[in-house]
Formats: sequence, C-alpha cells, structure tokens
Amino acid sequence: MAPGAPRDARGRGAHVTVGLALWALMACDGAFAGYRALAGRTGRLRIEAAVRRAMLLGGLLGGAAGLSLLLAVLATVGPTPSLVAMGGRLLVPYGVFGGVVGLGFVARVVDVVDVRAATSIVVFGPLSLLRPAWFVGWAGWYALGEPTSTVVIAAIGVAVVLLVEQALDRVLWPHLLPDPP
Repeated sequence: MAPGAPRDARGRGAHVTVGLALWALMACDGAFAGYRALAGRTGRLRIEAAVRRAMLLGGLLGGAAGLSLLLAVLATVGPTPSLVAMGGRLLVPYGVFGGVVGLGFVARVVDVVDVRAATSIVVFGPLSLLRPAWFVGWAGWYALGEPTSTVVIAAIGVAVVLLVEQALDRVLWPHLLPDPP
C-alpha cells in the first residue's frame, strides 16, 4: 500500500475493505436481479427451485461483473484516494438498499402466501422501480467535484450493475434458467 493511503481499523488498506464490500453488494444485487428476472416467467405454484437457481445465477453473474470491474480498476488506475473515498461513501446508500432487499428475502422465508405476496408488492416492486435512479443518483451526487477518472469509473460501475439485470432478463434467462419440470 502506498504511504499515506487510508487504513481501516484492522490496519489493512481501506481500498481492500471498500473494494470487497462493493463487490459483495454487486453479488447481492445480482441475486436480486436474478429473482426479478424470474418474476412472472412461470405459472407454477411451487417455484422455490427456480427462485434458487435464478438467484444463484444472478449472484454469480453480479459477483463476476464486480470482480472484473475491481480487477480492471486495480490494473489501470489503482486505488486512488478519491476513488476509495467515493466508494466508501457509496457503501452507505448501496448498503441500505441491499439491507432492505435482504430483509425482504428473510421475510419470504415464512411459508405464508400473504407474507410472500406482501414482500413482492411492498418491498420488491417499489425497489425494482427505484433501483436505477437510486444507483445513478447516489453515484452522480458523490461524483460531483471528483476527478474525471473517478467519475468515469463510477459511471462504468453503475452501468455494469444495471447491465447485469439486462443480461439476466433478456439474454441469459431463456437459455440458462428453463422452467423446472
């Protein structure tokens, strides 16, 4: 780590902590995108296996996209102080979004149709609509006044996050997640 680079409480570089946290949030968002890609695609009553497959595929795709982005940043510009600071600031709103989605999935564990329907209507529906504006808005807000390289990397990162859902929904879904027998 470069001299003067920020450190977290454990003494490791903050860029490692921020990078891994953003990667984990991208994997979780990918799982949510997988769930949304499945929504409405099957008329079956028992779709638990399909939901698990969709979320696993989404999580893997989101994690792979996040890891690719992280490695590309490290290979090109490296963990600049402004990039690490912006990533740390983005952990709060992105973490809140991920936490609400996670609580919605915890609520879906209850095997009551009304609870599952309520989470879809009250949590997942609005968050699906809010998601692009939430990610673009917070990244744009935190990018104000940052160096151009940080803004470009943030824009690419948001685009990658949003493209995971498109890849699942339009390209991969028909081929990789067929309706279970």
